[in-house]
Amino acid sequence: MAQVIGLGIDAGSIALIDELVAAGSLPNLRAVRERSVRVPLDGAPNYRYGVLWPQFVAGAEARLGGEWLRFSFDPSTYEGYQSGARHSIDGHLPFWEPANARVVTLDVPGTTVMGPGVHVTAWGADAALYPRASQPRGLLREFDGRFGIHPGYETYDCGWHDPKRLDRFTDACVTGAGRRADIAIELMTRYPDWEFFLAVMSESHMASEIMWHALEPDHPLADFDPGARARLERVFRAIDDAVGRVIAHTPDDATVVIFSLDGMRPSPGDVPSIALFPELMHRHQFGTSKLRDHDDVSAWRRAGCPPLVPRRGRAWRRDLNEQLVDPPHEPWRHHVPGYDAARLSAPGRRLLKHRKGMEIGVLGVPVPPESTADPETLDAGRDSADGFLFIGNYREHRSAMRAFALPTFGGAYVRINLAGREPLGIVPVDEFESECRAVESLIRACRDVRTGEPVVARIDRLGNDDPLDNREDRYADLIVEWSRPTDAIEHPELGVIGPMPFNRTGAHSDRGFAWVSSERLTPGDLPVHSVLDLPPTIVRLLGEDAQLPPSGEPIPELVGVRGSR
Repeated sequence: MAQVIGLGIDAGSIALIDELVAAGSLPNLRAVRERSVRVPLDGAPNYRYGVLWPQFVAGAEARLGGEWLRFSFDPSTYEGYQSGARHSIDGHLPFWEPANARVVTLDVPGTTVMGPGVHVTAWGADAALYPRASQPRGLLREFDGRFGIHPGYETYDCGWHDPKRLDRFTDACVTGAGRRADIAIELMTRYPDWEFFLAVMSESHMASEIMWHALEPDHPLADFDPGARARLERVFRAIDDAVGRVIAHTPDDATVVIFSLDGMRPSPGDVPSIALFPELMHRHQFGTSKLRDHDDVSAWRRAGCPPLVPRRGRAWRRDLNEQLVDPPHEPWRHHVPGYDAARLSAPGRRLLKHRKGMEIGVLGVPVPPESTADPETLDAGRDSADGFLFIGNYREHRSAMRAFALPTFGGAYVRINLAGREPLGIVPVDEFESECRAVESLIRACRDVRTGEPVVARIDRLGNDDPLDNREDRYADLIVEWSRPTDAIEHPELGVIGPMPFNRTGAHSDRGFAWVSSERLTPGDLPVHSVLDLPPTIVRLLGEDAQLPPSGEPIPELVGVRGSR
């Protein structure tokens, strides 16, 4: 079996990378690009649902329910919860296992430490959905001590509004990228019999979600911080350096695959899905508000709708909580999935609560040590999403609503409170379709207060035509994709909701890429292929007789006669 090394640049926008390559800022990636076969990858439609990484690992097309989605719904409690990464999804093992490849993985989202091979998970991955762990056990603990933690661990609440905090975060990404290269080189050296080595750079994901507004001249925050673009470029230069160092330690006859499953685009800012939309649904159902109205929306409009700027040195969530009519009695604390941990309330203050021996990242988030639990236990983990997302303030009302919003990190998810499916369901089955249409009409009637344009780009139906089909195990019935960064919406009857401060300014897009180089390939450009074609292509690059994953097709120009199933 041949050797293949895959280096993922998580959510690495090909447009930005090409721009920086052309400017001479990424010399190592430029060298790889010039000697590679270059393939654009299409992640539509599943990039919108956050399933590209589990789909890649399984080598199978994702369903929008069951074990695939990041979030699940517990009908007995009306709770949205976050599922951990699983070793097997719908019966699909990681695509490299049926291929019988000796594998080493580092920080691959959606992976676990079960199965054959050497695995390090959540050393510094963005949204790893798996506790910090390794196989063999103790390897991650060793790397933490020898190379250090990733100082940018858990960056969701970094915030675009605090330049000093962004400076610390950027430093953390640069340091983390360098340490990740150190760990990758150590793994390659310590386990030299690997056939498939797979490592993912998460820093591109972390930095792009926080600072993407710097690349979008029409974004409401485009001019807020002149230094944001320079910080983002610095992170990509650190990634370039790390990639160059890892490739320098790769055997000359190995095939190198540099890839990203998706890219980046302007984000609606989290606000509409997590705050504005659930408030709209609440007002529609009950005629009352959980959010306080803005003091003077007319004055805000006359001022040109300036974005609200959160207070520096604290998390975005606290500003949202202050807009509640009845703020929670307990102060919000940062949630580290799977661990009883909290963050610093502000730089320089004492830690409110943490486990003994935890190191602290630059944003004040405790970095848990390597888990000592059995892999089977870790593989079944779950955490309440309502407990740490602002939308959880609306959970207590869901059972009394005809339709309600569920936790999300992207588009808004809507579930119909259906009789016969939900234990307290109030919508008869024969009214399911009309209720879906009513929700769609409610949302489509909303306008962006800043622009006056519709806030909705599209609304998709999830699942098949039978909402009672237990095999679907769907999380929601509708998903709403917003049209633009939105911090305030207006409904003709329910009034204005917002403004509220933006959070993340970058969101995932459908365009990824793969650059594949080896001694036998002639550099050049290929037409667009599905992201589903990447796993079977890697398997064929490993060997002619290796078992292919269930979905996608090997790209013939990359594998030659080995392209067929």
